[in-house]
Amino acid sequence: LSPAGRAHGVVAASTGNHGRALAYAAKAEGAVATICMSRLVPENKVSEIRRLGADVRIIGSSQDEAQQEVDRLVREEGLVMVPPF
Repeated sequence: LSPAGRAHGVVAASTGNHGRALAYAAKAEGAVATICMSRLVPENKVSEIRRLGADVRIIGSSQDEAQQEVDRLVREEGLVMVPPF
């Protein structure tokens, strides 16, 4: 990430593994990660991502709804999206 990208923070939609990896990497690099997840994601995955310091946002009941929040955060707040693939 560029210094500007790091300052704004990173964001992703996740059902667990990608969010955990991104939260870990962001913490290691001194950046803020925001992970958008649906309410269907198991609590153990959500709590682990929070433990790694990410801002977890529970949005809707599908991955598509979580991705819509990611798109909004990129558009309105300048976060850098990190796709899971």
